[in-house]
Amino acid sequence: MKKIICAAALGAAVLSFASAKNYTGVNADAIKNVPTATSFTATTTKGLFSTDVDDFISVTDFWGVQPEKFFGYFGYNYNDGHKYNKKDGLGFNFGFARQLKKMYVGAYFGGQLDGMKMTSVFDDASGADKVNYTYQADAKYAYTGSILLGAEKFGVKASLYYNPVGGVGYLQNIKPDSGDESIVQKDTYEFYTDLQLGFNNKYSPFFQIAVDAMTAKYYDNNKGYADKGFADLYLRGGFTQNLKSETEGFSHKVSYNADTRWRITPIVQNQNKDGSDEHLGAANHLIQLSAAYKATVAATDKLTLKAKFALPLQVGLVWDEDYQKPIDGDKAYNTSRAFKTDIGFEPTLTFAATYAVVPGKFQFNCGTKITVGDLGWNIVATQTRDDPTSSSVDSTSTTVAFGFDSSDFATSWDAGFTAFLGKKVTVDASYNILNKLNNNSVDYSSNNDIWEVVKDVFVQKLEFLVTVKL
Repeated sequence: MKKIICAAALGAAVLSFASAKNYTGVNADAIKNVPTATSFTATTTKGLFSTDVDDFISVTDFWGVQPEKFFGYFGYNYNDGHKYNKKDGLGFNFGFARQLKKMYVGAYFGGQLDGMKMTSVFDDASGADKVNYTYQADAKYAYTGSILLGAEKFGVKASLYYNPVGGVGYLQNIKPDSGDESIVQKDTYEFYTDLQLGFNNKYSPFFQIAVDAMTAKYYDNNKGYADKGFADLYLRGGFTQNLKSETEGFSHKVSYNADTRWRITPIVQNQNKDGSDEHLGAANHLIQLSAAYKATVAATDKLTLKAKFALPLQVGLVWDEDYQKPIDGDKAYNTSRAFKTDIGFEPTLTFAATYAVVPGKFQFNCGTKITVGDLGWNIVATQTRDDPTSSSVDSTSTTVAFGFDSSDFATSWDAGFTAFLGKKVTVDASYNILNKLNNNSVDYSSNNDIWEVVKDVFVQKLEFLVTVKL
C-alpha cells in the first residue's frame, strides 16, 4: 500500500511539473455572448433547469411560454463582477412577450439604468492667459436589448449590446492665439450585434451570426492617431436530440454545438504628421466544438435531479504580425514570426436539484459545476527571416508541448429559491450560502462570536426577479 501511495504521489508531482512547464492552455481570446434574460433558477442550477424567463426570448424555446394575454418580468441584481462589466453597480433587467394571433413578440432590456457619468474639470488658476480642460467618462454602465419574432415554432431574434469601456481626454492651452494648443482624446467602446434563427422540432437546430466591434482610438494633435480596435465575426450553430427512454421519470438527450470567432483588425493602425503605418498578418481566432449529455430523474413528486457531462474542444489560432509599412516607406517584415495553435479539452460535470418544499408554493434550487482539468497541446511554428525587407522565410522551427493541467480543477456552488404567489406571479431568487461555504470563507475560529459566524453564513447577497403571466 505504501508503494502505491508513493507512486501516485510521484505521478502527481511529475504531472504537475509537466503541465506547469509545458502546456499553458488555449491562449486565444474567449468566446463572448450577448447578455440575455436569465432566471435565477437557471443561474443557481448551473443552467440545467429553466423557467419562462429563460425561454421567452429563446429562438428554440419561446413557443413553450404561451401567454394567453401577456408575459412580463422585472429583475434586480447587485452587479459586482459581471462578465463584461467589472465595476460595481445596480443592475436591472426586464422583458415582456405577447401572442398576437399567430405571431409571437418578445422584447428584453438589461443594464445599468442610472446612466453613464461624465466628469469635467476646468483649470484657469494660472490666469486668464490659458485654460486647461479635462474630461473622463465613467465606463461602469453597459446595456443589452433584444427583440424576438416567432411564428409557430420558428423564431428570429436580433440583439444589441453596448459597453462604454471608457474614454478620457484633455484640451490644454485652448485660449485663442496661444499658439501651443494640445488636444488628446482616447475613446474605447464596444458594440456587439447578433442575429439568431431557431426552430423547435425533433432536433431544435439554431444558427447565429454576430459581430463584436471594439473601438480603441487615440488622438493627439502633436503626436498622431492610433487605432487599436478590432472586429470579431462569430458564426455559431447546433442542435439537440432527445434520446429514447423506457424508464418512467427518466429522460435524457445529447446536444452538439459549434462556436467560431474570427478576428478582423484594421490595416491602418497608426498615423502621425509624417504619414501612416500599416500592420498586417496578425490573427486571434477561436474554434470551439462541444458535445454534451444531459439526464433528468424525477426522483419523487417533490425532488427532481439533473446531471450533465460536457466535453468542449477548443482550437485557438494566434499569429504574430507579418509586417509594418509606413505609408511613404518600404515594408519591414518581422524577422521572427510565430504561428501558435492551441488545442485544449476541458471536461465539466454539472449536477443540480430542485425540491418543492411546499408544492406549488415554495421551491429550493441548487447546483454545482465541476471543472475536471485542462488537457491539450501548444504547437508553435516560428518563421525566421534574415532580411527584414524580404517576405522570404529562411527557416522554420516547431515546438509541441503536451500536458494536463490539474490545477484547473475547480468547483462552484449556487443556491436559491422560487416562491409561487398564486398561479400568475412568481418570485425567483438567488441566495447563495452554498458558495460561501464551498470557498471556506467563513471564520470558525474560537475567538469569533457565534453570531458573527451566523452572519457570515446567512447574510448573503440577495438577488431576485418577479414574473407575471396573464
